[in-house]
Amino acid sequence: MNAAIPRYSGAPRAIAYLRSYYTPTGRILNPMLAVHTSYDPLVPVMIPNMYASTVEAAGTERLFVQKYVKHDGHCNIQPEEISRAFAETAGLEE
Repeated sequence: MNAAIPRYSGAPRAIAYLRSYYTPTGRILNPMLAVHTSYDPLVPVMIPNMYASTVEAAGTERLFVQKYVKHDGHCNIQPEEISRAFAETAGLEE
């Protein structure tokens, strides 16, 4: 399904900049929904869990919702699971 989507490599200078200067603050201004596969071999579950802690420390946890789907693979999330996640979080207040 995703075979036709172009893939891009990050510019080495941009990657170096992010590694050196970007630290997520958790100070989000708009509602944010993150949907993650439980058995992702590239991004372990501890990564999105760390962001949940970050938004909590910033006092914006009311704007952040983390949902999980039980699948193997990176971003192996079915369209109906995405729709359900949005429907379940539709009442998030700004």
